[in-house]
Amino acid sequence: MEEVIINRQALLEKFAGKGGWTYISVPEITPNYRNQSGQVKINGSIDNYTLKNATLMPFGNGTLFLPINAAIRKTIKKSAGDTVNLKIFVRKAVNITKEAFVEVLADEPEALAYYNELASQEQQHYIDWINETKDENVKIERMAFVVNKIYDLYRHKK
Repeated sequence: MEEVIINRQALLEKFAGKGGWTYISVPEITPNYRNQSGQVKINGSIDNYTLKNATLMPFGNGTLFLPINAAIRKTIKKSAGDTVNLKIFVRKAVNITKEAFVEVLADEPEALAYYNELASQEQQHYIDWINETKDENVKIERMAFVVNKIYDLYRHKK
């Protein structure tokens, strides 16, 4: 699910020195959107230019910035010092609930039965581990791993 988190005027700035990048500072984005390297993948627009899967990068102080390359600047006909209309959408990570995980386990009745016998803290440990990542593909891989692990534990219990 994407949500608009920024819709404002933004100043195009430039890092000092030869070859310095042109960028927009984006301090509004909170850490819960960031991946392990501190970056955030976004969609959105700068004036009439559509951003697809662009990357916000962290300054040393943790504030994020959006690099604006020459092709974008040429398309929008703007350069450092100009103001642009910035709209950013971020795909919000969805956490797996215990109920959703139980639905997945329902495809393996023995694994579900074994899971239901576990202490609630142990059940929650699996859910927490699945949700540690913000990457949805990794969450899916982790769910499959946990289902297989629980099924293996069930088989060894017999």
